[in-house]
Amino acid sequence: MMKTFVIEESFPCSVQSYFRIIYEKPDFKQKFHVERGDQDVEVSEWIEQGPPSNSHQRICFYSMVEKKANSSPEVSRCLETERYEWQKDQNAEETVLQIYSSVTPENSMGNIFNISANWMISPVTSKECKVWLESQIECTKKVWGLQNIAEGYLYSMVSESMKEWFKKSHEEVLSVQRGETETMEETKEKPKANNQTKVTEKSNKPSTAQHIRMRAIGELNTVVSGTGKLVQMLSENAWPSTHASDEEAMQGSGEDYLSHFVVETPHLHADDDLDANGLPIKDKIRIPSTYLFSVLFVILVVLLVYLYINHSTVL
Repeated sequence: MMKTFVIEESFPCSVQSYFRIIYEKPDFKQKFHVERGDQDVEVSEWIEQGPPSNSHQRICFYSMVEKKANSSPEVSRCLETERYEWQKDQNAEETVLQIYSSVTPENSMGNIFNISANWMISPVTSKECKVWLESQIECTKKVWGLQNIAEGYLYSMVSESMKEWFKKSHEEVLSVQRGETETMEETKEKPKANNQTKVTEKSNKPSTAQHIRMRAIGELNTVVSGTGKLVQMLSENAWPSTHASDEEAMQGSGEDYLSHFVVETPHLHADDDLDANGLPIKDKIRIPSTYLFSVLFVILVVLLVYLYINHSTVL
């Protein structure tokens, strides 16, 4: 006699994601059978069957432990065959996943039973799918006429096992999705941290153009300071002392060069006409041509530095 039960549940993932997490690799099926209490579990990889069906098939061996109240547990070595294929639904708009499985005893001389299941995973939305299961259970007596597996017990055991499968697979889907979400968030945060570090380094380090401009301004201040002193001394009627020759004055630089200049007061006579500054009109201030050339040379250097600064700023 054959018994049938149906289970249906929605999962928060697409059909493709459900297949990838639950069926594509043997890991989940292996773990489920071990946690159920089965022994010697072996799950193969999927093998492509080719046309015309283009389906994939795998096999699984395990020893199912049958616990009985009044006797010791009995172990039945089982062979499970699974096959899946992608199909179009009736409207030929959506792709559905069809899975068929069959469980039989590995030894035909032992307990005779057959557990078949038909799975259909169809999309509800782009992020949700529906898993529908119809399972049929059929058992017979032993070849020698002694009943080995009670039909009611087998039905109860298989139906509870399938409910546990839905529960575990739902937990597996949520666990994988959480892990993938955390990985994506970590990947997004790493580039942001790198960008912040680069911005901080850039803001604390002056650019090459700014560095050149700062150096040029410092050099210009030095030249202008020395030139200002020279012009100030000339405007106050300063000229070289008679104790230093022109050649010796030109050999100096900076403060040494300016040290050759001394202030001398012109000699005044009673009959001299004075101008507004108190100087004799007949006397003329004579500045040697060598120092005029020096002043012009310094002014030329200032202009060149000024043009260099403007050029560096533009770059």
